[in-house]
This record gives sequence, structure tokens and C-alpha cells, in this order.
Amino acid sequence: MITEFVAAFRTAFYQYFSSIYFYPFVVVVCMMLTLRTGSGLQKRILVYIPVCIFAITLCNPIYWKLAGVTADYTYSRSYWLIPFFLVIACSLASYISGLNIRKVTVLLMIFTVACVVWGGNVRNLYVNKNAHTAENIYKLPQDVVDIADAVIGNSDGNIRMLAPNEINMYIRQYDARIGLVYHAWNEEVTFEEKSFVLNGESRLATFKGLTEEMNRDRADIYYMVAVQPYADWNYIVLKNSQYEAEEITDSGLSIIYKNGNYTVFVKSNSILESGL
Repeated sequence: MITEFVAAFRTAFYQYFSSIYFYPFVVVVCMMLTLRTGSGLQKRILVYIPVCIFAITLCNPIYWKLAGVTADYTYSRSYWLIPFFLVIACSLASYISGLNIRKVTVLLMIFTVACVVWGGNVRNLYVNKNAHTAENIYKLPQDVVDIADAVIGNSDGNIRMLAPNEINMYIRQYDARIGLVYHAWNEEVTFEEKSFVLNGESRLATFKGLTEEMNRDRADIYYMVAVQPYADWNYIVLKNSQYEAEEITDSGLSIIYKNGNYTVFVKSNSILESGL
């Protein structure tokens, strides 16, 4: 149990801070400053209470076990209970309020440069494939806007879309009427594992298998259509490079929209109306 707990603790820590350990380092420094220069009230609010919450929840194997009963992600989201960034803001504000303006200026410049360099976010703007130049007033990728408009215009209001990760990241920001089979937190959504026969071969319908196929360079269209009764999607978005025309014809999919990057398909009414 302890080994599993340690692994869960490391995973949750990594997920919350996204591997940028500069921020927990700053939290520790700010707590030390508060212990050294803060008042009794500041020490209680900015040090003692957060540390107690951290110890009772995230450092507690019993809490980890109980959190897992509710949902897989409950333990990792418990990091939201700890006011890390409030501690940083209040501690620094308290500390620098007692300094003269020149020292404050120097410290802020050093801290800002450290955040930019150590945090690594500036470089990510150039290498992150999800960074884009907005072409519309929504500040979203234009493909997302066009796909959403096409699906809304085609549907009767009941939408459950299967799409690649880069579409799922934005689609509900544009229109919350569009339901998704899965989204950014893949582990939150699942369906019961089922077995079926595809081309004479026994296969499993699993959530992991579906998401992996959806984001491959070449997707297994037949698998995704076979899993449709379990995932209950009625629209599917594919990159133009993910499929061949004959696969679509054989699978009973109809095109409702296509641009230079993506194609949107709807499952034939004869299949959907059967209750699958």
C-alpha cells in the first residue's frame, strides 16, 4: 500500500505543477520568510494551516485510499485545497512592504526573470503545437469554430462527438451544446469494457483503445465504428490524413463538413435510430 501511495503522491505532484518545480520551491521560500518576519496571524494562515491541510490530505495514505473510492482523480485534485499561490502572493507582499522602493524594484525584476526563465513558458509558446494565431473574435482555432457550426447546423440538438485531442481542448469553449465522448482529463470518462468480433478477430471495446485510435496518424475506422454502440457517439471528426475514402464508404459514415485539415462525419440514421 505504501509503495502505491508514494507513486500516487509523485504522480499527483507532477500533474499539479506540470513538472515545473520552481513554484513549490517558491512556496517553501515564502513560508520560510513568513516564519522569519511574519506576525503570529500571518504564520497561522500562510504556514501552519496550509501545512496541516497538506499533511492530513496529500501526505496521508488513508486519505488517498478514501479519495480513490469516489473517483480516480479525487486525490490529485486535492492539491486544489492547498492555497499555494495565495501563500506566495501574501508572503511576498508582506515581506516587500517593509523594504524601500529600490530594493523592491530589484527583487521584483529578479523574481520576474526567474519565473520566465525557470518556468519555461516563453519557450513553450514557440514549440507547443496548441499555440495558434487567433483568426476570429473567439480567440479559438478557426477549425474548431467551423466544425462546431457544421455539427450544430446538422444536428437535432443531440450531439456526442468523437474527435482528436486538439479539437476537444477547445470545442466546448465555443459551444457547450456539443457533448464529447472524452476530453482533456481522459481518466474521468469511461465505459464498461466489452468484447466484440471484428473481421473474425476478438477485440475489446475500451476507453483507452478508443482514445488511442482517435489520435493515431492513421486511425482504425472500423474499430471506432464497432465501438460506437458502447461510446454512443453520433459525430466523428478525423484529420484528412487519418483515413481512406473506401474506409468511410464501408463504415456507413456520411460527410457533413470538410476543410483543408479535418472532415466531420455523421453515423447513418439507420444505425443511430436502432438505439445503438
